[in-house]
Amino acid sequence: MPIRPDQLHRYPPDWDRIAYAAKVRAGWRCVCLGECGRVNGHLEPLDGRCRNRQGMPAYGSGALVILQAGHRNHTPEDVRPENIAAWCPGCHLAHDRPRQVAEARARALAELGMVPLFDAADLVGASAG
Repeated sequence: MPIRPDQLHRYPPDWDRIAYAAKVRAGWRCVCLGECGRVNGHLEPLDGRCRNRQGMPAYGSGALVILQAGHRNHTPEDVRPENIAAWCPGCHLAHDRPRQVAEARARALAELGMVPLFDAADLVGASAG
């Protein structure tokens, strides 16, 4: 998933190296064990891990898999190896979706001049619970 231009300042200058290392640690296979919440049978029955591998057709769509590195806790400043995961695009998108929806809702309310009753980050924490 591309880094939004307004978020670039939150990533370290060596992000490419950090992302590459996460993919190597993952053996060039999506690390998802179902935490993405997708229920389309993308997990391998033998080990419970996502079937998708770098450069291979994606399970379900057949699109070429290009692994993406992402933050498990949605905090770009936190580049500890255990926080950086190598995900296929489907799992990464599904993992990030609740946070993106909450942030979009907060931005829309702000544009309308409305104050949300709670922080968007609280929504994500509550739904992940």
